[in-house]
Amino acid sequence: MNRNIVKTLSLSLVITSLIFTPGCLDFLKGKKSAADDGSLVLLKIEGKSVITEKKLNDLLEMYAAAQMGGNVEALKSIPGAMKNIFNQMLAEELLLAWAEKKQIEKLEEYQKEYNQNLEFLKKALARKYFAKDLVVEITDEEIQKLYDEQKNVSPALKDKDGKFLPLADVKDLLKQSLEAQKKNMMLAQKINELKAQFNLEENNEFFEKMAGSKPDMAELMKSLQNQKSEEVAPADEMTEDKEVK
Repeated sequence: MNRNIVKTLSLSLVITSLIFTPGCLDFLKGKKSAADDGSLVLLKIEGKSVITEKKLNDLLEMYAAAQMGGNVEALKSIPGAMKNIFNQMLAEELLLAWAEKKQIEKLEEYQKEYNQNLEFLKKALARKYFAKDLVVEITDEEIQKLYDEQKNVSPALKDKDGKFLPLADVKDLLKQSLEAQKKNMMLAQKINELKAQFNLEENNEFFEKMAGSKPDMAELMKSLQNQKSEEVAPADEMTEDKEVK
């Protein structure tokens, strides 16, 4: 559990938790990634506003909803969180500008990957709404235990000076992390229960066949030895040539 909680608390997981940011979706849909919402402009590319304060805050809310129970303030309290997310957005906008300039959306391979990613997004949204009504309970004892386990290893429990934050300051963050972990476990159970609601036809013979088809280790080792001999032979020949000369 410790390793999973550390990952949940880390900013890197928060940043990578959503595959599609608004800018990416705009590009996939063929729209220009422009930001004209009237709020403070944070980034322009070639004179075009692409990131605004509103766009950054919208993305913060998305990340917080995905990983921190919707608590935007808890996300903002992580040292460097807003700047790191902005840098991620900046990198994505640069890539979108490059892609638009190269017109990669016209490539056949791009269209294929577009359809695959769209399918992935549909599945991710189905998972999100399926889990929307899952409710879990977290006790103060569980929060205290997690705090004691993680306060020496998790950077999310330190302030900007590297000092450990008191439990009261991070209690909500820890609670949301525990909720996320319990919800994932409950989600797996609920998905398994769905099998009874649909007519499934699993081809178990395929997997049994794959499990039974073990490679011949003797033949494999012989093949590797032959390959190694072929790689060494040219070097030996070169050595002999040098000695003759």
